[in-house]
Amino acid sequence: MQCKLGLSLISFLGASKISSQCLPAIQAHQGGVTSLVCHDKEAIQAVEQFLTHHRFFVEPACGATLAAIYSGYLEQITLQEGPIVPIVCGGNSVSLEMIQFWKDNAYS
Repeated sequence: MQCKLGLSLISFLGASKISSQCLPAIQAHQGGVTSLVCHDKEAIQAVEQFLTHHRFFVEPACGATLAAIYSGYLEQITLQEGPIVPIVCGGNSVSLEMIQFWKDNAYS
């Protein structure tokens, strides 16, 4: 975990390098690819909302995915037909104390 230094608590979502095949794959994808950015506080709020709704702990990285739903980011983009399926995983080491720590140290 990181302390409040102007960096995201979710820094492990960023890759230091990507495959040379990534850009061609994105360009070839028929539906296009949309990148959205959420703030730490939105991801942590999504963690709390998911816990309230489903009684399941998740980490802030998952909260970033859930923030797209809970914060309304999906309304900003045009989606292809079909269901939206967020991938939800990771939370076996999360506690209420950790969530409070994240809230206290989140960079907005």
